[in-house]
Amino acid sequence: NVVWAWQGTQMKDGTRIVPDAPERYSLDFQPGGRVNVRADCNRGGGSYRLDDGALSFGPIALTKMMCPPGSRDDEFLKQLAAVAGQSSRGAELVLTLQGDAGSMRFKRQ
Repeated sequence: NVVWAWQGTQMKDGTRIVPDAPERYSLDFQPGGRVNVRADCNRGGGSYRLDDGALSFGPIALTKMMCPPGSRDDEFLKQLAAVAGQSSRGAELVLTLQGDAGSMRFKRQ
């Protein structure tokens, strides 16, 4: 069980989204197709499916706390819903978004 901290997302149009505190945005993949998610001040989990490099997340249920101004929680969750694939290289995990819209980068915590 490795916890992956979100380092940022590079969008196809050149936009780069970087969280102020990467450790507050994380994924913890569990056996049996479950994932624990931290999206800033909210925590929860859901399901995932990994098949030959293709990755998708099912509905993610989270607490509904109001995060402070500047939080990237909505962007993070929206991007997770659009994940289509994954690759890992050492301590880095890259999640590609549908339609080649961009990629999310994570590092082991």
